[in-house]
This record gives sequence, structure tokens and C-alpha cells, in this order.
Amino acid sequence: MKNNLNYFLTTSIFILFACSKDLNSIKLKGTITNPVSNVVLFNFPDTSYQTEVDSMGNFQITFNSDSAQYVTLIHGEQTRMFLKPGDIINITFSSNEFDETMSYKNSPESSFLAHKYITTEKKDFYGEYLYLKDEDEYESYVEEYKAIILQELDRFDYTYFKKTELKNLNTSVERYLKQKQKFAGRSKEELLYLWDSRKLSLEYNFYGLLTSSVRSEFENSLSEYEEKMLTALDRIKSLEMFKEE
Repeated sequence: MKNNLNYFLTTSIFILFACSKDLNSIKLKGTITNPVSNVVLFNFPDTSYQTEVDSMGNFQITFNSDSAQYVTLIHGEQTRMFLKPGDIINITFSSNEFDETMSYKNSPESSFLAHKYITTEKKDFYGEYLYLKDEDEYESYVEEYKAIILQELDRFDYTYFKKTELKNLNTSVERYLKQKQKFAGRSKEELLYLWDSRKLSLEYNFYGLLTSSVRSEFENSLSEYEEKMLTALDRIKSLEMFKEE
């Protein structure tokens, strides 16, 4: 009788342990079109895991976690995921269009993060809208973006994920609006000049040219940049603040 009792207790403990382990298990399986390496890396806040990509672009990995958390998937480029204990997720993407093709099955949180990234990337918060639209137009532009993200968030329960994403959204919106407020009081000519300067800084990556071009190519690019900057400066030469006393 005593042996039977010990056997029952041992078996029960083993079953409970196994069930607990399964509940904390996270299983990821995926397929990469045109993989750029034979490894996929998953960065957690306090550790990292990696798994091999086979000749067909397939990978899979299983690990344990007792809490939900954000994770960074890295394969050439990187993207954010949100994983919960018990998740079984299928991932597909192409390295040629990393963010545009990122797809998750059975992970609505990760799908939301992918959608948010693409939606934010399509917006022009630091581009023409920032420099050339008035403050009311820019604020409406930002609020339109906020409404899109909130609509997607509404389908989630108020958990750690939703709370974190709401906080991140409000922080981003506040940052966009403060950036626009910094331009208050500037003339149209000044803003046009600043916008031209911004475009030129994006067009001419001189740090990249230093390592990727010969001296003659670099000097030609520098000459082109100087000519375009002088043209942009013509916009503000007539302003009172730039006139000689």
C-alpha cells in the first residue's frame, strides 16, 4: 500500500511538472524565402537563442518562458515579436522584402507589431508634412495615424501587451507633435530651406561615400551637394534676419 502511494505521488508530481513545462513552452516554426544566412536569432531582454535554417529555408525552435515578453527576431534585418508561454507560431517572410512580407500565424500581438511598423513607415512624420504643413494639418495627420493604431489595438484585452502599446503610442504621438511645435514662428522660406536641407542630407550619404567611392566620385558628389545647398540658401537670403546691417 505504501509503495502504491509513493508511486502515485511520484507519478502525480511528474505529470504536474510535465504539464507546467508544456504550458511554458514556446514553439516557433518558419519558412524564409531567399535566406541570407543559415541562422535565425531571437533576442530576449536577458538572453538569446538561435536556430539553423535548412536548405529549403525552414527553421524551428522551442524554448521555455514563464512570462510574456517582447523578442527581436534577427535574420539580416530585424523585427519585434511578442511571445507568450504556450504559443505555437508559424512565421513566414522574404529577405528581399523583410518587413513587407513578415507574417505570423497564431500570434495576433506579433501581427499587430508588424502592421504598426508598416503603418508608421508609410507616414511622413519627419518629412514634408513636418516642414511644409501648418500645425493644424500636421496634428490632424498624426491623429489619423493614432486612430488607425487604436482601432487595431481595440481587439486586444487590457493586458500587459495592450497597456505597453498604448503607452508607446502616446509617447510617439507626443514626440511628433513636440517636433512640429519647434517650428512654430518660422517663416515659409525658412521651412522650405530646412526641408531642402533635409532632403539633401538623405540624398548624399557622405559617410558611406567615404568608404565606397574613389576620391574623384566623392569630390563630384560634394560639388553637387554644395551647388544644391547654395540654391536652397537663395530662398532665405532675402529674409530680414539675413540682410547685412
